[in-house]
Amino acid sequence: MSTGRQIVCGHGGQINRLPVDRSPSRRDAYSIAPEEHTMNVDKAVLTFAGFVVLLGLALGPVLAAFDSWLGAAYLCVLAVYAVAVSVSSMTLALRAADARMLPWLPLVYLAIHGGAGAMTTVSDRSARRRALLTAVRAGRDILRAAGSALDAVIEAVRMMEDDPLFNAGFGSLLNSEGGVEMDASVMAFDKRSRGSHVGIKPIGAGAVANVTMIRNPVVLARAVLETSSHVMLAGSGAERFARDVGIERCSPEALISDRARDRFATFRQTSAVTSDGTVGAVALDQTGALAAATSSGGLAGKMPGRIGDSAIIGAGTYAGSLGAASATGFGEAIIKLTLCRDAISALRLCHPQIAADRVVANLGGSTGSVAGIIIVDRRGRLGFAHNATSMEIAYSSSSTAIRHQRLKPIRAAAR
Repeated sequence: MSTGRQIVCGHGGQINRLPVDRSPSRRDAYSIAPEEHTMNVDKAVLTFAGFVVLLGLALGPVLAAFDSWLGAAYLCVLAVYAVAVSVSSMTLALRAADARMLPWLPLVYLAIHGGAGAMTTVSDRSARRRALLTAVRAGRDILRAAGSALDAVIEAVRMMEDDPLFNAGFGSLLNSEGGVEMDASVMAFDKRSRGSHVGIKPIGAGAVANVTMIRNPVVLARAVLETSSHVMLAGSGAERFARDVGIERCSPEALISDRARDRFATFRQTSAVTSDGTVGAVALDQTGALAAATSSGGLAGKMPGRIGDSAIIGAGTYAGSLGAASATGFGEAIIKLTLCRDAISALRLCHPQIAADRVVANLGGSTGSVAGIIIVDRRGRLGFAHNATSMEIAYSSSSTAIRHQRLKPIRAAAR
């Protein structure tokens, strides 16, 4: 039976309140992961072991006073024991590693993608690379200034929405009637917002679908997360909400770029429904908070009213206690397999790179569709994979390096 208690989480204001069910049947949804229990036990054991070392050092001179050889032998044994305790302590630290605790490890704080799809033209490659590096640098600067993971992913995605090279915001592809319909979502996990009940881990989410008058849908998705009691708003209702919270609106025609018009002309000639250029970001901040955001104009030539994975929490975007993920590709397949949620669940058992490879290969093998995904886990480790013709990412690591990569596609799993 639910107690009615609510969780409030997020940055910059009040966000979704999630009812907490404390009944035993729902404990698995909010309980501490088994590995966390193990680490707590390990910490207690190592604390006791450290006390034994200190006590042993105090007794050493007493034994040496009676017999120097006995005292020397005792201290040698104690030294070996102390080394073993130190090694065990370092092992525990590595298991709990994040950039705040171990800044010298090559961890990743922010990663972004520019969509999985057709190969970009040679003339666009350098411009896309610069745009991705500029966006990841902006997010990186927020994190270096002790900003939140949520702030970082929103800023990185917002910058890509403003660039007509990407299929989001101003560069959104057009539907079969020549109009813009955009989707976006954001999700955040902040362990500092844990409630008084042991094991509660607050999560916030916001999404918008089929918006036509908002230049930066990801900003509106964040507003849904922070200032409404809902998770998703769509169409005219989402645009009225934008007006109410002070987000500037524009005419739908102002969001149609020359590139989108060219793609629409191609669609009218071929009737081929295509997708590329969806943007997304994942981040881990200095406090251990995680966030993911995704934004898209959807498929070129889609039916009016179609909603893709970029608006669906768990499919195109997901963040939780284990990590954060953002997906790109054919939304119908991504939704069917709840790709991002599946990838984050796999982090209980494997590295993010293995999780990314597996979920993308499974999607290709089971649906015949293409997709891409980026993942950052709670330790700052990065994973990425796609099975499309092309996908580009950029990321910033704890060493402050900013890197850009054109990823090679992976093979599909056997059907």
